Amino acid sequence: DDLIVYLKRLGTDVDPGIGDDKITIGTALPSTGPLAEMGQAVKDVINAYFAEVNLQGGVYNRRLDLKFVETSSTSAATNANIERLIKDEKVFALTGAFLAGAEKEVVQTLAQWEVPLVGPLTLDPQTGAPLNRQVFYLLSGNGGQARALINFVAKQPEVKNNSLTVVYHQRRLNLG
Repeated sequence: DDLIVYLKRLGTDVDPGIGDDKITIGTALPSTGPLAEMGQAVKDVINAYFAEVNLQGGVYNRRLDLKFVETSSTSAATNANIERLIKDEKVFALTGAFLAGAEKEVVQTLAQWEVPLVGPLTLDPQTGAPLNRQVFYLLSGNGGQARALINFVAKQPEVKNNSLTVVYHQRRLNLG
C-alpha cells in the first residue's frame, strides 16, 4: 500500500532517477567469470520484463530504463561499482542485483543513499537487526531454504516417528 501511495506522488516529488518520461532502475550482475551466464540470463529477464511494462505504457506513463554495472571479484569493488551507479546514473532503485559475498557492504551503502533494492540475488540475506528499510528480499537464501527442507522432511510420515539428523555445512564466500 505504501508503494502505491508513493508511486502516485511521483508527479510532484523530485527523486533521483525519476524523470518526466522515465524511471531509471539499476542492477549489478556478473558479466565475466563462472557466473557470467547466470548474470546474462538475469539481465535478459529484467530487460524483457521492462520492455513488456514499457509496451503497456510504463509506470504512470514513465518508461523503465535499466542501467547495469559489473559485479567484481571483491566485495569492496562490487560495492564501489554499485555506489558509482547510484551517484553517476542517479538510479531510483535497484532490482535483481547479484550480491553474493558483498551483502554487508552493499546493504550499508543502500541504507546510506536511501536507495531501495528489490529482489537481490544473495546466499545470505541480511534480515537481522537493525532492519534495513531499503532492501526487499524475495528469496530466503541458502539458510532459509535448508530450514524449509528440514521442516518438510520432518513432517513426512516415514520420518515423523524416527530420529532425524541433518548435517549442514555453511560455506561463506570470501571474495575480498
